[in-house]
Amino acid sequence: MTKPLDQSYNVEKYQVLINKSYKEILLSEIEANTNSYNKNKIITEKGNKNYVTAVRLTTIALLFSILLLFTNQFFKIEKIPTKVQVVNIKTPIHNNSINDSTQVLQIATPNNLKPH
Repeated sequence: MTKPLDQSYNVEKYQVLINKSYKEILLSEIEANTNSYNKNKIITEKGNKNYVTAVRLTTIALLFSILLLFTNQFFKIEKIPTKVQVVNIKTPIHNNSINDSTQVLQIATPNNLKPH
């Protein structure tokens, strides 16, 4: 029979223990405490193992993040700016349009510039 540490027996156990001698009751209490201690020790060791594993994995993740930050700072790829030329093109006047004339700004990049 076992019981959680620092707790008493089930109410049904009192009926069994009431007819026993004081020495048998003490021996029963000692046995229950010993079994409870052994089971709680196993549970505590398993919890400690899981805690240590979590701390190790968190430390590894933190170090990996720091490594990525430093790597990003040292090996920045410089992007060469693209040259852009703005060309003002006048469009023909349409009699059907609401506006008398429309001007459109077209952004010309080196790829879409054509010699005139």
